[in-house]
Amino acid sequence: MNDPYVYITPNELAVPKYKAIRAAYDRSCTILAQVEHHKEHGTKSNLGDYNLIGNGCRTFHEAILLHAPPSADRTAAERCCRLARILAKEAVNAHDRVEAKRFMVLAYDELLKAKMQACAAIALG
Repeated sequence: MNDPYVYITPNELAVPKYKAIRAAYDRSCTILAQVEHHKEHGTKSNLGDYNLIGNGCRTFHEAILLHAPPSADRTAAERCCRLARILAKEAVNAHDRVEAKRFMVLAYDELLKAKMQACAAIALG
């Protein structure tokens, strides 16, 4: 295994994998932003938002499985995707805006961690 504390210059095989992970991350964040908008304006049903969240996190998870090699970092990235889904659904169920915002911020953090860990798996793979 490569040293995880040394910068590893991306090679021609890794660059498209990083781009795919970042694109999937961006799509997931966009979906969470849509759900936040729905929560603030009451424009979507909980079930509709649950489906958006589930599909957005699933798409990101599938990108991780496709592009990040099996490793502890990939496993952590997968777990972060699941936690993001759970936290975003908690935001939909929140009783007030403050609680909803808190859960959504945590969901975004988990998506960011997933992206970082997936990229680490690619670098070290």
